[in-house]
Amino acid sequence: MAYIRSFSVSGLAGRKKTIRRTLQRDTNIFWGFNGSGKTSLLKILHSALSNDASTLLRVPFTSATVTFYSTNHDCMFTRKISKEALTDAFSEALSEAEEFRVRRRLVDSVNLHWETTIKGKQEVSERVQRNKFRHTYLPISRVNEPSKQTRSVVRTEMGSGPLDEEMLDRLFAQQIKGIWQNYNTNSLMTIRDVQEKGLALILSSVLGSKKRTEEAAGTGHTDGEQAYGMVRNFFANQRLRRHLNIGTYSSFAKNYANDPLLRTVVAEISEVQKEIELALEPQIRIQQLINDMYGGDKKLTFRHGELEITSAGERVPIESLSGGEKQLLRLLLECLATEEAPILVDEPELSMHVDWQHRLIESMRIVNPNTQILMATHSPEIMANIPDDRIFPL
Repeated sequence: MAYIRSFSVSGLAGRKKTIRRTLQRDTNIFWGFNGSGKTSLLKILHSALSNDASTLLRVPFTSATVTFYSTNHDCMFTRKISKEALTDAFSEALSEAEEFRVRRRLVDSVNLHWETTIKGKQEVSERVQRNKFRHTYLPISRVNEPSKQTRSVVRTEMGSGPLDEEMLDRLFAQQIKGIWQNYNTNSLMTIRDVQEKGLALILSSVLGSKKRTEEAAGTGHTDGEQAYGMVRNFFANQRLRRHLNIGTYSSFAKNYANDPLLRTVVAEISEVQKEIELALEPQIRIQQLINDMYGGDKKLTFRHGELEITSAGERVPIESLSGGEKQLLRLLLECLATEEAPILVDEPELSMHVDWQHRLIESMRIVNPNTQILMATHSPEIMANIPDDRIFPL
């Protein structure tokens, strides 16, 4: 994982002066009018994290340097690129390709890297130097132009005709479901790991290989009724309940009052349950935010691993949401799914009500307090509640 520490760009959008900025770990807003270079700057930062300079061939700049910190490698990466060197390298690659009559394939697949130096490590492999760091990049066209992967799936299902509004809506719905399914899968794996760790702790206590008191395991103050419900739910989630007979409440409560080992087991289950609730918190936060901002009878729920929107109890297809509702849902879900990686967003205000613009940054930080937000906008409402040291005029 990595986050951007600083950058300098010369010739951005035709400027004579070099722009240099040290970024914040949490929120960074690039503000300016049309033509000020906001979109170009985000493309440069996205390119540096991806280590794919070929995406910059049509971006107006002269040279760029981007420095970011890699938490995985505990070191600083600095990447540099010159537009002149980039153009020369691409021209040379095309010239060689013409000799082998594969020019078109090369244009589609060529990957030109940034020049990378690393501070903090004496020796690193070429693979590490060429790392692509995980991040989320949402260009202006994010609602109407879903990813190539999603487009390919729908093309397979619907043929290769023109992308009309109906197909674009289906592409959007498919992409939203994909974002949620990927995040939910990772979340379930985390919960499964927590549950397995809890079982290991319980078995260690029961078998005597690791002696703990109920106070050491957590709190020893759970009453019998709470303890009974907690144990039933824990083993139900483990799919072990049908193989396990914990008895009636009265017999359990009697044992719980007299058996220190059972109280220790319950305390350990309580610890596990708190970890599970912590893992589920982001889903609860985004559900509450969406429901509050959509208003009326429209609700977002996560049911059996599926993302579902209802109005007055009736299911609402994702593709039938308004432009602003789609925009908000996509932004918050992408923010949730990016976890600790940076998220780069160009003009998030598109189709979004002014009240939502006011709340957007705060909502993104509530959904995911660990991501680094880098956002380009010309909306004063987006920046209304943002400290001045998080806003960078262009």
